[in-house]
Amino acid sequence: MKPKSTVRLHIIGSGCPDPKANRYGSAFLLELDGHGILIDCGPATTYKMARMGLDPRQVRHMFFTHHHFDHNADFPCFALTRWDQSRGHEGPLMVYGPPPTKAFTEELLGKRGAFAIDWQSRREHPASLACHMARGGVPAPAATGHPR
Repeated sequence: MKPKSTVRLHIIGSGCPDPKANRYGSAFLLELDGHGILIDCGPATTYKMARMGLDPRQVRHMFFTHHHFDHNADFPCFALTRWDQSRGHEGPLMVYGPPPTKAFTEELLGKRGAFAIDWQSRREHPASLACHMARGGVPAPAATGHPR
């Protein structure tokens, strides 16, 4: 007999761009047998996940519904945190969404992206790399944008 699957939906953020104490930005984590699918990554998603006891490393796939800041503002923080905390078995973060998703991902996290200096220092600076590797991390970050 096949074991039952575990499915959980965590509402990390909901609402609109108007910040409220208990609702701000969009982010939902769908857990399927311990593997995560993140739907949107609005403001402070990474922080909210930490407060909820959710680990960014469990997210293997990210889907953007559309590209407004209340749905994607925390994406660079999330991707950097996920890689920084990685232990080498998480695999690349697969990113999906409407047509600008691939360009959006590259412009932020690519070799010439807005966070290229951060990626470079974390991969190449001896102290950063030693700290990352001491935690069991692997030396190369990974986030891949996919067109729909």
